Amino acid sequence: MASPALVYPRVPAVGAIHRATPSLLTFLVAFLLLLAVAVLIRRDIPYTGDEPHYLLISHSVFADRDVDLRNNYLERDYARFYVGDLLPQVASLRSDPVWLPWHLPGLSLLVLPGYALDPTRGPALIALVSFAWLAVELRLMLRELGASPRAATMATALVLLAPPLVLYAGRIMPEVPAAVLVVAAFRRIWLGRGLAVAALAVAALPWLGPKFLVLSLTLVAVAALARPRWILPLGLATIVSGAGIAGYLWSVYGSPSPNVLYRGTGLQIGMLPVGALGQLLDAESGLLLRGPLFVVLILLLLPLARQRRQLALAVALVVAAAWTTGSVHGAWWGGFFFAPRYLVPVLPLLAVPLGLMRRDRGWAGATALAAAASVVVLGLALIQPVSALSFGLGDSAPLQVLRRATGIPLSEVWPSFPRPAVEWHDVDLRSSSVRATAGRLTADGARFANAGEAGTVAALPPKLLAGGRWAVSATWRAPSGSQPGRLVVDAIGLGRLVAVPLAGAGESTFNEIELMLGAPTLVVIAVESDGSAPLAVQLLSWRALSE
Repeated sequence: MASPALVYPRVPAVGAIHRATPSLLTFLVAFLLLLAVAVLIRRDIPYTGDEPHYLLISHSVFADRDVDLRNNYLERDYARFYVGDLLPQVASLRSDPVWLPWHLPGLSLLVLPGYALDPTRGPALIALVSFAWLAVELRLMLRELGASPRAATMATALVLLAPPLVLYAGRIMPEVPAAVLVVAAFRRIWLGRGLAVAALAVAALPWLGPKFLVLSLTLVAVAALARPRWILPLGLATIVSGAGIAGYLWSVYGSPSPNVLYRGTGLQIGMLPVGALGQLLDAESGLLLRGPLFVVLILLLLPLARQRRQLALAVALVVAAAWTTGSVHGAWWGGFFFAPRYLVPVLPLLAVPLGLMRRDRGWAGATALAAAASVVVLGLALIQPVSALSFGLGDSAPLQVLRRATGIPLSEVWPSFPRPAVEWHDVDLRSSSVRATAGRLTADGARFANAGEAGTVAALPPKLLAGGRWAVSATWRAPSGSQPGRLVVDAIGLGRLVAVPLAGAGESTFNEIELMLGAPTLVVIAVESDGSAPLAVQLLSWRALSE
């Protein structure tokens, strides 16, 4: 049967509709599938990690027309989308009493229209729309690179529905919007159509986070391979964007350096070997366990290089840029979220070797096996969403589940790469001062030494507890004259589980505070006070024992 475009060649609208139909269908199917995943994951993991902080920036811009978050944290404006107490994430402060976010505003502005409609669901809807559009961009790129309709559709579906990428469906994190911009720019640079869109994409990337500036520069390098005449306009777009960010930082924080967002801490070059191997092989956060399909797709760049060397090199350059940037980050595992987070923006590009792969039984078998393993990982994440999170503690939830199911003790032999000492932050809610307190995991839990003020919360790193009965033990020591406080146990998505009063002075020891958990739950244990006198926490340690 002839296509409508051939039957009605003189009616441009008919041909346009016919060409747009696959993209519209791709968008709708992707949106519905991603919506289903988002609903299942959010049932157990509501907004968490950096998400409520991004949303609080949206709230401040929408309600206050500024990015001073002091009143928003103190007045708990986040209560509409976050359960529990939200410790401020604020950057270096100016002399005036303002609390400025340590995140750039790009993502918060992107979801702002959704926030204005519905603070709870609207931002997630915007995030889902951007994710579904990623599917459209990806399939169009594969078709334009020469993949058959079937191969392009299958490659797009496999990549977008594979963990860890699919777990970001509906999440308020910069990784998926960054992936959309990377694919959109790469597609137009390589095919030589849409210079304006490519320039906008490379210019917008750094506004999602300073680390994405490396991806913008790498995309300019890709233009050197495919479209040398585009180097100048793309380079200018990146420079103008960088200058805009520097101007924003100067006007808001008093310094043009992105380091001001993180209290002057920069990249740690010495972390490169550990971070590079950790993002790939780590027991808790490595791509091999969290997204096995993508490990095979990285290897598929080798046979692609024999067929289309420059294209394989271009994809490898972009992937290597994200990998290297994440490796030298202080928290190479990506912090508290779905790992390995820093690779997520470039994982969709690995659909290129998959969609263009010629028939080869060996590679096809390896890809099928990795896809099956990814289905298992995704199934586990949908059944127990908390197990898909990376807490930065070195424990491996997937291997622990595998051991309970099969008795195979892989968690005892699988490599776990070292993490730097974790820095936690205490905030005096009576003033604009922000202090950092170093905390480091030890064999018997975590220890903190700090002299706090009224309102200070000394929180320990999150702990994943399996379902069932648990006993939590804690020791709290305070000098004479300190303000009485309370020991609290908060659960992500469930709110406060336990709040036990603490003595005003001396040493207080609590043993076997019983918790009853119906499913694996992420808990945070803290000492806090909202009194008017100083609260001094000299030592806080804990351990949890399952019956």
